[in-house]
Amino acid sequence: MRKMRKTDNAYLKQRGKVFHLQLPVPKRVRELYLKEQEFITGSLQTRHLDEAMGKRDLAVAKCRQLFKIIIDANVELSPSSKLSLAEILADTSGVLEAISEATGKRPPTSLFTNIATEVTLQGELADAAMKRGDLEQAESYRANIDVGYDTLLDHLAGKPRLTDEEERAYSKALYSAGGFITIGTLTDKYIEANQGFPLKTKEKKARHSRRLIKFLGSDKVVTEVSPKEASEFVQDLNLDKKLKVKSKRDVISDLDAIWSYGERHLMTRSNPWTGRRKDITESNTGKEKTRYPWKNSQVVELCEALIRDDNEFKETLIPYTLVGLFSGIRISEIAELTLDDIELDNIIKINITRGKNQATVREIALHPRLKPLLARLIENSNDGMLIPNTDGARGRGIRGSWLFSKFKRELFGDHLKQYTYHSFRHRFEDIARESEMPGFITDKLLGHKAPMYGQGVSLRKQEEWLLKMEQGVQVDQAVEQLIKYYLERY
Repeated sequence: MRKMRKTDNAYLKQRGKVFHLQLPVPKRVRELYLKEQEFITGSLQTRHLDEAMGKRDLAVAKCRQLFKIIIDANVELSPSSKLSLAEILADTSGVLEAISEATGKRPPTSLFTNIATEVTLQGELADAAMKRGDLEQAESYRANIDVGYDTLLDHLAGKPRLTDEEERAYSKALYSAGGFITIGTLTDKYIEANQGFPLKTKEKKARHSRRLIKFLGSDKVVTEVSPKEASEFVQDLNLDKKLKVKSKRDVISDLDAIWSYGERHLMTRSNPWTGRRKDITESNTGKEKTRYPWKNSQVVELCEALIRDDNEFKETLIPYTLVGLFSGIRISEIAELTLDDIELDNIIKINITRGKNQATVREIALHPRLKPLLARLIENSNDGMLIPNTDGARGRGIRGSWLFSKFKRELFGDHLKQYTYHSFRHRFEDIARESEMPGFITDKLLGHKAPMYGQGVSLRKQEEWLLKMEQGVQVDQAVEQLIKYYLERY
């Protein structure tokens, strides 16, 4: 969305002696929600231009915040009436509730995030009022910041941890309330100051910043990041066998650039990353051990343990295990499947709509043996998601991976570290190769890089090859028992 126009009287209309707001509604918002409503209008209840501009700034900011929520939700709705300015200002528009009801998911933002965002908004309005020379209005906004920040502190006392979204919102609110610059806030300001960066570059720098925040355990104030912590972060990078040396050095280079920007603008006094790029070593490059495919005997053990053992997450682990075994799909892809992504017709069809790259986005068939399990999962779903009980602060995929890893360790101990959920993927590819499945079909099913031209292989042909894959007699028997157990219990 475009930024607010720079003229003093932007979006202001004088009707009689009182100023009104007339803010155009973006086309995409009209398509999704507001239909034929071209403007948000309403009285600002003042005759004085300076006061009207202050109220205008608040109204426009809150409207744009609501527009963003509607666009991000990307669901088409038909409200019973037009949105009024009074509803938006009082947060009684009902947009969040309508989106939540339509999608079957929680509202796009939490109450904590909304309060933090409001504190940030009041800070921006206070700055704008100061630039206009309206000290009285600026003081009013600052008072709102104090009240909002006190509310945030009350909420923090009862929250064991913040989600990524809440962490970012709180960092911005902290800056508005007290001028404290956290790692996330400094990164945002650095990226805003370098709008010429390509989008991928901006995303990479933000990702590297988040990696540091995750390592430290919170979005710390930049002046509190010590040289010792910087050194420990470099050591942690060196131990990461998945990252290449160049990628590790890029992480440090980006953090160095972000802190240097902070130094130049007096946001931090020192840069703990200077020279640390040279501390990235090559000793671990290429040393990662191969992840092994699950053996038949191990798959049987997994299935029997899910029937035998008293695991509170069986309802989640059983479908993860069976879908992974018969499809090789990544756990992050399975975790995000919604009921709308699945069709149980003659051929089971699933639509994977997002993932690590373009090849991940695909429409594929699943093995017919999964149909009874999938039908029960669809029947039991109460949140629109296929796999139950995998909501987590860091994401459904990460939660599912953690649950499976915990189950595996409890069953086999710590001596099978090379065997992970990803080992189902390796096993699937080995069995596909054993059945002489053409490589382009395997690539389609697994989400590997697709050929440049054509639409790929049909669902019917995919199913034909899936049926040719042989898991082994013992595995087939264990799977049959596990599916029967699931259907009887859930």
